[in-house]
Amino acid sequence: MIEIFPDQFTNQRDLLNALARAMNLVSPETSYHHEQTAYLAYHIASAMGLSDEVKLMTIYTALLHDVGAIGSEKPLTLDELERDRFRIAKLGAEMLRDIDDLNRNFQSN
Repeated sequence: MIEIFPDQFTNQRDLLNALARAMNLVSPETSYHHEQTAYLAYHIASAMGLSDEVKLMTIYTALLHDVGAIGSEKPLTLDELERDRFRIAKLGAEMLRDIDDLNRNFQSN
């Protein structure tokens, strides 16, 4: 991958949040589904007594669990997201694979 801004994106949280917001624009019918999922996942992780680092990764995972839908040709319904979940997961993994900090945290937890 060509590194256009090698040192500019030091705050990957902002980039991940922008991707989550983009999902609202791409698929209005499913708007905020990922945010609701993140809210629930955070509270479950908190109730389990998990570390702050793990809770943060839980939030990111929940926010981005359908990010592959951005690569769809048309807005998807929740039923379509569920039906196409493996294709969407593969697209999402491809989109996020070069985010080193994110990948490192997932591998270590």
